[in-house]
Amino acid sequence: MAAVLVCFTLAFQAQAQAKYDKMIAAAEAAYKSGDYKKAIASLAKFQKKASGKLGKTNKYTPAYHMMLAKYSLASGLVSDFEKNLDEALRTSASIHGENTLAHFLKLLEAAELYNLSGSHLNARQTLDQAKRIGEANGQLTEVQNARWDLAYAETLTGQGYYTQAIDRLSEREKFYVGRAVKQETYVDNNGGLKTRKLSEEEAKARFEDYARFLTLMTKALGKRGSQTAADSVYIFAEPWTKNKLGKFNMNNITLRLEMAKILIGHGTSLSRELDPADILNDLKAEYKTSHYISIELYELYLAQLLKAGNQSKYLNIKLEYEKMMKAAFPDKSIYNVRVKAVEFDSKLSREKTKDLENDAIKLLTGSQSLPKNSLLTAEVYEFLYGLSVYDKKYAKAEEYRKQITDIKTTLLGADAPETHLARIKTANYLLDFTNKISDAGKIYEESYINIVAPQIGPWQKDHLEILNHLAMYYELTDRYREATETLEKAKFVANAKYSNKDYEYATEMTNIAKLQIKKGQYEKAEENLGAA
Repeated sequence: MAAVLVCFTLAFQAQAQAKYDKMIAAAEAAYKSGDYKKAIASLAKFQKKASGKLGKTNKYTPAYHMMLAKYSLASGLVSDFEKNLDEALRTSASIHGENTLAHFLKLLEAAELYNLSGSHLNARQTLDQAKRIGEANGQLTEVQNARWDLAYAETLTGQGYYTQAIDRLSEREKFYVGRAVKQETYVDNNGGLKTRKLSEEEAKARFEDYARFLTLMTKALGKRGSQTAADSVYIFAEPWTKNKLGKFNMNNITLRLEMAKILIGHGTSLSRELDPADILNDLKAEYKTSHYISIELYELYLAQLLKAGNQSKYLNIKLEYEKMMKAAFPDKSIYNVRVKAVEFDSKLSREKTKDLENDAIKLLTGSQSLPKNSLLTAEVYEFLYGLSVYDKKYAKAEEYRKQITDIKTTLLGADAPETHLARIKTANYLLDFTNKISDAGKIYEESYINIVAPQIGPWQKDHLEILNHLAMYYELTDRYREATETLEKAKFVANAKYSNKDYEYATEMTNIAKLQIKKGQYEKAEENLGAA
């Protein structure tokens, strides 16, 4: 009788487990499609069922809060994201134990979400904690170690440690290439070689892992300014992901988006497959327009339309964007702030600057959904900085630059190259609009020469502007040898980035010629002016 009772209990538990797994799978499917309202509703139904049967705190509690954190982040609910992420880690440590493999995996998942949110300093600290647990535990698989490396490389890229990120990715390339197969060879218990065909689901998961690797490598190379290498990775990756996963798969869409952002940052024209409008249409084929990737695509598309002066198309797409936002997200979502931020750029492009500063400040101070330290807050301050320079309100411009640096320090860390890049932009401002030349020089020495320069290549989007300002600083302080060397470096960057028919190339040749004239090098100056 006892044996029968045990069997009955186990069967009941297995049935309940299958039911819970099915409910979780439904929530995850809605999330992947971009339907975050449905995902949150499905998760709430699961939580009610599980807590009713197993108690308020149970073995599913950490997973529930981690999933809700993920769905909240995708919905633009930043405070809900942070609250649930903290609760997921707290309950994981309590239920699983702080030094367990289960807690390691929760920390790894949390770090991946921090990366997605732009909080790369938090991601790095969380990954460091996970690493200590993993090493002490000694039971990590190669797959888990590789996943940690990928998350760490993404963190390093976000902080601006591009060289270290690329090195770490390169070390993992063989692993991800080797796993991206439909069948694999293994050694059986007798030492013989056997071949195993993977299930369609497992093969797809491996293809998606490799696609994420390729996308991150493209991103890291592009942000560093190694454009030729980024192009090479992309040229292989795009048809590969299309062939293995499909044109409309999110991995192919994300890869194309990252490459488009790189080229836009360089001022390079886009092919049709990299046009934000084209990528957005492909996303719509399989996903909801409320997917968080589509929000980035909408904004990129709107920015391109503004740049092209296509006001009619801009207004139509903006209306479509606003309707989607209103239907898909609650009022307290940070995405509603993004809609207003897009309008600022539109007004500035049409020189309608009246009350624009006040509107932007109200957005910063009056919106409960906009955290003090977020990438979007930094973007609004960047807008205010540009507006202040445009209106010649230089004292305010300097304060806005300070706010940007403070936010980057919080999100990325004081030592991060991307934080130092924000400081360098402040130095450029000091050189252009103030007499604080020595302050600018100190920043160039500390931030550019010591930190940023080793991390960036010729195509890095700010490199040429930095070199021109650094040369100007050397010239103003009568350090003509350093000024000449810096302009020669700028010439090399311009040669790498532009053709001799581009105006940017002509500008560099003219800058070099001006300095050569000051030094009495008239023949060299004439040669460079001729090249211009």
